[in-house]
Amino acid sequence: MAMGKFFQNTLILMCLFVVMACSPKQDNSQNNTQSVSEITRLAQDAGKAQGIFWRDMQSQTDGMSDEKRMAWGSEGFGVWYEQNVGRSSLAYFNDFYNYGKANLSNSTGFDALLLALEVSAGTDTDYKIIQNIHELLYENYLNTPEYANILQSISSNQLVGHKPPEGEGAEAWVQARPARYKRVVKLLDRVVNTATDPTVKNHAMLGLGDYLGRSVSYMDINDTQAINKRRKRAESLLNEVIENGKKSKIPLLLNRDIPILAVYNKYSEAESGAETTAKNQPKERPEIQTPTLDELAKKMLYNFKNLSVGKSVPVTIGVDLDGNKQDFSQYKGRVVLVDFWATWCGPCIIKFPHMRELKEKYKNRPFEILGISADNAIADVTEFLEDENLPWDLWYSGKEKGVVKQWNINGFPTVFLVNHNGVIVSKNPSDEQLEAMLTGLVYEAEQAKK
Repeated sequence: MAMGKFFQNTLILMCLFVVMACSPKQDNSQNNTQSVSEITRLAQDAGKAQGIFWRDMQSQTDGMSDEKRMAWGSEGFGVWYEQNVGRSSLAYFNDFYNYGKANLSNSTGFDALLLALEVSAGTDTDYKIIQNIHELLYENYLNTPEYANILQSISSNQLVGHKPPEGEGAEAWVQARPARYKRVVKLLDRVVNTATDPTVKNHAMLGLGDYLGRSVSYMDINDTQAINKRRKRAESLLNEVIENGKKSKIPLLLNRDIPILAVYNKYSEAESGAETTAKNQPKERPEIQTPTLDELAKKMLYNFKNLSVGKSVPVTIGVDLDGNKQDFSQYKGRVVLVDFWATWCGPCIIKFPHMRELKEKYKNRPFEILGISADNAIADVTEFLEDENLPWDLWYSGKEKGVVKQWNINGFPTVFLVNHNGVIVSKNPSDEQLEAMLTGLVYEAEQAKK
């Protein structure tokens, strides 16, 4: 498994404790009460296992210097992960899966199948089993509003069940991309065409429109005909969501833990054994007002037309951490990785080791990293930097203002890869995709200077 994949797995595992789903309403039957007790017990046991797994992983670097910790992250983590992931919450995958299959007429069957998806995220679980879980969810819960939450994990390209590519390294993952793309589109397209519940149908259209638009990032930038065709369908789906919103506003179902997963979170945190201090404790996440689907669709359309692959970066003026005005045009002639992040964003922070490696790999070459913070205050960033070295340019924007607002950033991290001509060539690329693209892009920038 490639080094980049190790960090991707870590990122996904860190996100296990936040799930975009709500349990279907519980009935009051005696059978259902017994089922809740059983599935809660499984969730508690899985949570304990995951907490111990994380505690042991963290202990591997206790007492290490930053340099040695980085070396372990790039060399030792993958070996340790592969040897130990089987005793994490993944060990309960079959329990959740079998319970879900046996309780499809019971609302807890939904919970169990969802938990099976969550604990298997980022692992080498047989993708055909993951596909079967989605079939069970589709066949039994399609037109319940809660099913709409499942669609978000599909459209974000998670919990879908990707067949591992043959071979190792970035190239193998890039070559396997078309098959992964088709699998996601097939799942979402089917719901768009068959769902009758308006919440589910509109979430499916939003998810598919968003996914089609974002997938342009993976296409050959010179294949304008195919890109335009995909964009046209994406815009058509999103426009339909907007039109439906004029008749009836549908709120976005997002990040609402089901009761069972709340127990899972509680036990995972209690068993993690991680010490917290005022400095390393995540900052409070700013309160975000949940948009309606049509509002979100409008933002997505703006992104497709202004901040998608093939578009030139808009005129962008920001400020650095000293309050000095900065202009993005200063990076002309260099490849730039633009990273929108915040100190309260765990997935943002877990990407830093790989970004440091890229910074070192391409030092003295036309490549830059620009981190743009969405924290509540500059002081949050400067305090964070007392313990964390980020050897690249840093700007401060804040949430829902400045560059964050101009670039219409809705989630963190959000990453853009910009070529030496100031054209966006990828949005939210994986570690593998970055490795595959940067070599050629940096070489092109060097040749352009000659």
